[in-house]
Amino acid sequence: MRERYRIAIISDPQLTDWFSYHQSGPLLKLVETYTDLYMKRSFHRLHKSLQPDAVLFLGDLIDGGKDSNKAVFDKNTRRFERVFGTRSSAWNRAPIFMDAEDPAVIPTDGAQVNITGRYEQRLNMLLDANSRELVRGYGRSARLYVAGNHDVGFGNTLVRSSMVRYKQTFGSVNYEVSVGNHSLVVLDTLALSSDMPDIGKNRNGSLHNLVKVTLVSRVTHEPYQIVLNKGSQTHWAVLLLRFCEYK
Repeated sequence: MRERYRIAIISDPQLTDWFSYHQSGPLLKLVETYTDLYMKRSFHRLHKSLQPDAVLFLGDLIDGGKDSNKAVFDKNTRRFERVFGTRSSAWNRAPIFMDAEDPAVIPTDGAQVNITGRYEQRLNMLLDANSRELVRGYGRSARLYVAGNHDVGFGNTLVRSSMVRYKQTFGSVNYEVSVGNHSLVVLDTLALSSDMPDIGKNRNGSLHNLVKVTLVSRVTHEPYQIVLNKGSQTHWAVLLLRFCEYK
């Protein structure tokens, strides 16, 4: 049992904010406080009981993420860190994966954004059983993230500035990581669902680099279907909503 790699998957935490019930003032503060308390206790008990090696947040981290201004986004990011123990129970406070050429500043609405570009791994995942057992003993786990439509938008309505802001905070939206004896492939099907050239300009190269018809787990936030050409063979990979498939 100790050899097995343990992943806890949390889908759509959607931290309650102004967008949820369109509240403001003291009422919003009251709602945020008590929903945060409830989620924090639930996550703490889950994490303590399961002792996962990694926690994968499957999109929609904050309810009004893509529609919030910078001040509100920064405040809610700090709430997310408190609720899910980013500083107390995560061994990686910074994102493990970042874009290799991520824009340094948030662009204007008309600027092009490298949505599905190359990524780089900043931290190595712990794979051997002894190291993972030691980290679990300290009550810590790796944190991995998938972008959701509440975080960045969807398809042609994707918000470019929100995408860049998300990637600067939570890391790359496309990456491949080894977990146990599997490769976990995270795909940004939100941008891939767009037919706008500047959003999807790198989709083909990224897909062919990331998706392999081998021993993989494919994780997305929205359904997406792709065709992969491997020499004379054509492989269909159907990516399902909140679905982790082991072949």
